[in-house]
Amino acid sequence: MMKFLSVLTMLFFPLVALAGEPYEAEPRVVGGIPSANNEVPWQLFLVTEYIGTRPQQCGAVYIGDGYALSAAHCFFNNQGNRNISLELFGGATSSEGFKQGTGFGATVVINPNYNAQLISDDIALLKIQGDLPANIQPIKLASQADQVAMDQLFANTYSETQSTQFNLLVSGWGKTSGNSAFTSSILRQTVLGGVPDNICRTQWGGGATIVNSIHLCATSSEPELVRESCSGDSGGPLVWQDPDHVADADRGLRLAGIVSFGIKTCDQTKPPGVYAQVSNYLDFIQENTGGSLPVVNPTFTENPFDASKYSGVGDEPGSGGGIIGTNGGGSSFSLWGLLLLGVAAVGRIKLRK
Repeated sequence: MMKFLSVLTMLFFPLVALAGEPYEAEPRVVGGIPSANNEVPWQLFLVTEYIGTRPQQCGAVYIGDGYALSAAHCFFNNQGNRNISLELFGGATSSEGFKQGTGFGATVVINPNYNAQLISDDIALLKIQGDLPANIQPIKLASQADQVAMDQLFANTYSETQSTQFNLLVSGWGKTSGNSAFTSSILRQTVLGGVPDNICRTQWGGGATIVNSIHLCATSSEPELVRESCSGDSGGPLVWQDPDHVADADRGLRLAGIVSFGIKTCDQTKPPGVYAQVSNYLDFIQENTGGSLPVVNPTFTENPFDASKYSGVGDEPGSGGGIIGTNGGGSSFSLWGLLLLGVAAVGRIKLRK
């Protein structure tokens, strides 16, 4: 069996990079640390396959009762064609153990309002087939009241020039820098600060249409250090820690966003990365999970928001580098047999106005 992101990926990834070069923005972790076992147990690894192009890599997040969320764009290749099959993996921090035929299948519901040109309503629900390993744990969905609290927090703490306390966490097996040829075989995570919607909209200018109710924006909380999601992280989780519930068994951790898009180079602190705002899609989730949201009461033994882990972690803006990788770019050829040519990280989504 071939391992998804080992030597073969490294040998053939340059084809992917060339294919993605014309794109202006891409769905996408840069400037972070390797995840410890059970630190982000909701994180899943997603591979989708297509006719005529190589399989693609994304992230996903387990929300309980056999359901997961990912980005809608993860189920289309660069030609706009839907995937013909998929496989989900989890319960480990190294992707080298994720072998073809050993993962889980799933049925997918794409949000009906998804717009590929604007990269809006970029969210999909997956119903997982089979029983997941016991060490995969769900994370609670952020409520609309949680989002109101986040918006207030972002407005009170964001600064373009001064370092502030981080308040969000992103994770994935994506690229470790925008100019890297490879995604990461080790799950990585980094911390971010939320960006108010109006500032996010201004910083993106004409490059993207930022809509308050459907987008959540985040970037490094330390302007001199790049921390970011990147190619290969698409569909993965953006997590908020509710300060009023840190002492709870679930440490107050809430799924706030799904990795959607950002600048191609992943080496700047602005414009910020953009995420699908989960609280806006609770009705969509409920309608497709039998009429009720998943009920979960997880117990998390690790605290990924421990500030001591991230001191000085990051890279200089404009260097094209970082310590963590994010949501990848798309590859070519076809189906699982083409894992011999490597799995491509999903990304390189061009914003067309």
